[in-house]
Amino acid sequence: SSSVEQTIINAFCLGKSIRVIVAEGRPNRAGRNMVERLTRKGIPCEYILPQAILHVIKQVTKVFLGGQSMLSNGNLVGRLGTSIVACIAHAYQKPVIVCCETYKFSEKV
Repeated sequence: SSSVEQTIINAFCLGKSIRVIVAEGRPNRAGRNMVERLTRKGIPCEYILPQAILHVIKQVTKVFLGGQSMLSNGNLVGRLGTSIVACIAHAYQKPVIVCCETYKFSEKV
């Protein structure tokens, strides 16, 4: 998600200590491409496949997710695997932060 990526870059530019773990979640190597862009900016990154999320979740302090749409009842429409990642984070008591542009807010339920 471009909004997740920009949020990470902004936090890094503000001097936040960041280490990013990116789980591939889309076709066309989008996760790997994000890792390459963040690494070029000096942000330490690790790339994993979705199957490894349970292996790394204990190291994580926050989970950032992108959204396709945010519905008026607070539900998020995301890509395949988004809800599983959120459920794993919840089970391990990790905060989930959704980064979604306001034009993706919907009045539909």
